[in-house]
Amino acid sequence: MAGPTLSYELHSKIEVWLGYDLFYGTVKGLFGQFDGKDRVLVGI
Repeated sequence: MAGPTLSYELHSKIEVWLGYDLFYGTVKGLFGQFDGKDRVLVGI
């Protein structure tokens, strides 16, 4: 699994972030069962 995240502080108490979770591996592996179910995350 790889999960890079970018964040930007708009004000001292407001942060915007964007992330991506990439799942890979074999079916018997820890994250391989989720291969093909990647996701994008957005937060404030």
